[in-house]
Amino acid sequence: MYTYTHIKTDLMDRFEACFVAIGWVIHAFICCFLSVIFIGSVHLREDYLKTMFGTVAINRNNQTLPIEFGMAVENNLYYCIWFLMRLREALRHGREVSFITDMNDVVSSCIEHVFPDSYHGYTSKIYAHKRRIWQNITTFVLNDIQLITMSDFEENICRLTPDAREILTNIGHAKWARVYFPNIRWNVVNIDVPHFFVLWVNQCNVLIIMLTESIRDYI
Repeated sequence: MYTYTHIKTDLMDRFEACFVAIGWVIHAFICCFLSVIFIGSVHLREDYLKTMFGTVAINRNNQTLPIEFGMAVENNLYYCIWFLMRLREALRHGREVSFITDMNDVVSSCIEHVFPDSYHGYTSKIYAHKRRIWQNITTFVLNDIQLITMSDFEENICRLTPDAREILTNIGHAKWARVYFPNIRWNVVNIDVPHFFVLWVNQCNVLIIMLTESIRDYI
């Protein structure tokens, strides 16, 4: 398994961005993890490095795994698209992937350009924020996340054959609520992705190559 590493420089050969993904981590994600990627970016308080990107996967036991990370001199559409293009190259498997992002993150607006066929959702934090702001909760639920009403649900259940309806009636609450996410399944989408790596950036104060090696050794 090889490490997927890309370093982007400008015309004067000065650092612009980097991307690092460990080969066995990508393999583990493809073979063993849910096809959902939590992705985000965070601002860095550095003179030259302005942004860190990070992605995290989660398995059926609610355990997280950092898939890859990247850094860039700016946080804009150009570098976000570059970062996502490198991610697509690393995944090169043809597997459908779903993305969970913060609605206010720049990288969120770039996913459809690089992964046009993927599913894309937002973290529950943004919905909780809207819920505090908006007074009409019913309108928020029905229009923003397209949640069906109870009458629609019951109507669809009635259309099933008697055998299928009996199976669903007796299947138990665990299956309805996705047994792999008991009690904490809403917390899963609250992962603050890039902060897995920010500690190193703020404390190491080393060259970019040494910083990359440090984070790679941690993963």
